[in-house]
Amino acid sequence: MLRKTITAIGCLFLSVYAYAYDYDFEVNGIYYRINSMEKMEAEVVSGEKKYSGNIAIPMTVSFREKEFKVVGIGTKSFRGCDITSVSIPDGVRYVDSWSFQNCCNLKNIELPASLVGIGCSAFKNAGLTKIVIPNNVNQILDSAFVNCSAAKSITIGKSVKSDGLPSTTFIGCSNVEELIICDSKEELEIKCQARFMDNPENYTFGPFRKLKRVYVGRELKPNYKNYIFREDIEIEHLELGRYVRYFLPWTMELKQITVHRKVPFVSDPSYRRQGDFTSKTKMNAVLYVPEGCVDLYKKAELWKDFWTIKEIVK
Repeated sequence: MLRKTITAIGCLFLSVYAYAYDYDFEVNGIYYRINSMEKMEAEVVSGEKKYSGNIAIPMTVSFREKEFKVVGIGTKSFRGCDITSVSIPDGVRYVDSWSFQNCCNLKNIELPASLVGIGCSAFKNAGLTKIVIPNNVNQILDSAFVNCSAAKSITIGKSVKSDGLPSTTFIGCSNVEELIICDSKEELEIKCQARFMDNPENYTFGPFRKLKRVYVGRELKPNYKNYIFREDIEIEHLELGRYVRYFLPWTMELKQITVHRKVPFVSDPSYRRQGDFTSKTKMNAVLYVPEGCVDLYKKAELWKDFWTIKEIVK
């Protein structure tokens, strides 16, 4: 009976051990799990030893005379590891949930153009100073970049779907000064957590208290009232791309506005998004417009009251 009990405990221990370190092979200090023998694909996972320092993930890895393409970063691969930078090669398609959670010393990471998905809490509590979401990423799950408080700049690629940026994405990213939303013809919905709709911290860009420069390259659609950015910030430079066709409710003060659309855009016909610039913005901000379009803007309904309108200097 005792022998059977010990055997059962041993089996349990082995099963837990196998689950904790679920990898197939290790090469040069990086652990891998095979995703597909048919396609010869593998993903990076965790192993017995925690990762540390600068990590360079190869595009392909050879093991027992077989070459595998590295296509993903597996769940919890680097969670809590003392890593400072990571280079991820082209060919990697996903960064799974909790992959880099609690990597407080991770300052720099290069996400490849091949990336299409970022998992839940993938970079939660990471020490990233800059966040660049590549153009092919179309899905981002909840809380992907929560508490990346060291981040000063965020770039959102053009393929993020209209419903693909949760309201919890950037909670705790309170030191962001620059936001770039890349050009796209598709709208991007700005979401708010249903339980906390009147708290600006709980909609997508609400945590950005120190925002100074914004480039908007696509239509932004708030899912509640007119909440897109906080009203208690002062943006130094707002730049609107050629795909922005309707007025956005900028209720904060602006110092400089650059518009790349030759035909002045108008107020959105949707009632919930109508609005105007503040009187101080019209008096004090410099409005830059495309070459040869100054007179058009001086006559346009939303822009005619700006005191200073100039051509964009190339």
